[in-house]
Amino acid sequence: MKFAHMADIHLGATSEPRLREFEISTLTKAFQICIERDVDFIIISGDLFHVNIPDLSIV
Repeated sequence: MKFAHMADIHLGATSEPRLREFEISTLTKAFQICIERDVDFIIISGDLFHVNIPDLSIV
């Protein structure tokens, strides 16, 4: 069984559009790598979002 562990991703930590796009593309790339490597599940510890109630555009 394979798993990936990611921590403290903090999506939405910046309001700068280019950096926000980079956050999303980086997470997408990480998920793509997990798929390519046949990861069975992903554990995300720590904070996925930077704030308690994230903007819907991030979710």
